[in-house]
Amino acid sequence: MCAQPANIRGDWTDEYVPAEFLRVVGTIQTPSIVVIPGYDPESELLSTLAEFEEHQAQHGRQKSQHAARAWQERAGALDSRIADLETREKREPQRIVTNTGRTFADEWAEKDTAGWRAMLIEAGVRLDVRRGTPGGWRKLDTRRVTFTMSGELGPAAEAVAATVADVTAEKAGTDVPPAPGSAVRLAEPAPVPAPAEPVRELIAA
Repeated sequence: MCAQPANIRGDWTDEYVPAEFLRVVGTIQTPSIVVIPGYDPESELLSTLAEFEEHQAQHGRQKSQHAARAWQERAGALDSRIADLETREKREPQRIVTNTGRTFADEWAEKDTAGWRAMLIEAGVRLDVRRGTPGGWRKLDTRRVTFTMSGELGPAAEAVAATVADVTAEKAGTDVPPAPGSAVRLAEPAPVPAPAEPVRELIAA
């Protein structure tokens, strides 16, 4: 038997998702990522060795002094290249991440619908919806939805959430850290300007 679908109003999603996204990651600085390719000399070494062996098979077949000299020069060049490759070490690719000094809230404020869509998709934003009690809902019951991110922003968002929880606990006079794996929830979505176009299609319900 198929489970009955759970739905919420589209305009609620359009308001809640950006508000929750900015609440969770808005203060995080956007990264600048530079990827330095790795290097492995093995493939070139093997191909140069194969060429050298094939070249060696032609030894003594030259009929002229010029051809013999050219063969020897090529053999010497291949030999030198092999010796050089043998000294080179394999390098793994490097990924250098630095902060830009701008936050995700700064980036969001300057983008249009396509830019918002790209940010949500890159962050792996997902909104899961549970069925609610039938009735005339006048606003979004946040107990019915779970906002998650599966992208690289997840760890940074968790660190921000932990810091906020620590500050809140300190102000309240308690020192109880949040339980590991606990979800950060928004009691009520903070109002943000509604997107020019719906964003509800950007996430899986």
